[in-house]
Amino acid sequence: MGSRKGFELDLIGIMLVALVGLGILIFFVSGTLRDSVEQGFCYLTQKIGINPSWCRPPGIPMEAIPVEYRTVNDMGVNLAAYSIKCWMEASKSEKKKDTVCFELFIKNHPGRLSEEDFTKIMESGGGCEALQNYMVKDDSGNLVEFSGDCGDKDEIDWQIFGNVISDQALIRIEYDTTLNKIVIKG
Repeated sequence: MGSRKGFELDLIGIMLVALVGLGILIFFVSGTLRDSVEQGFCYLTQKIGINPSWCRPPGIPMEAIPVEYRTVNDMGVNLAAYSIKCWMEASKSEKKKDTVCFELFIKNHPGRLSEEDFTKIMESGGGCEALQNYMVKDDSGNLVEFSGDCGDKDEIDWQIFGNVISDQALIRIEYDTTLNKIVIKG
């Protein structure tokens, strides 16, 4: 009779281990493991120069934030706010890799916004206290000193096609760890 009790305890133990193992397997297969494998695959393919359409760079939000602007000043204020928020979060957490903070889908264009104009808007709104921009790109793409006072560091990298936001539909704001800058792309 004693061996039968031991057999029952062994059977209960085996069933418990099997149930826990099955639960862990379902947990990993349903999301975590699949996401990890997908991210690993996308990372490797992007490193060798292949960019499958379903792979997104790490940190990109799933959807772009749709925005509409009435004036160029509204667009500059909005971009400055998102850039400062990205800078604060990135510098506070001491991120170890590049992070895409925001993608903005611009529905309408109220006019042209250069880096010089953007920095003037930051300066007038007090944004330069949080995020400095000493050097700006002119319309030709040359780096020149900002004409106003927006600090003594260059913490923004303006990577806008044509150096002016005029008809770009998508603007990406990201933190680049190598440059230690906010990168505004479009």
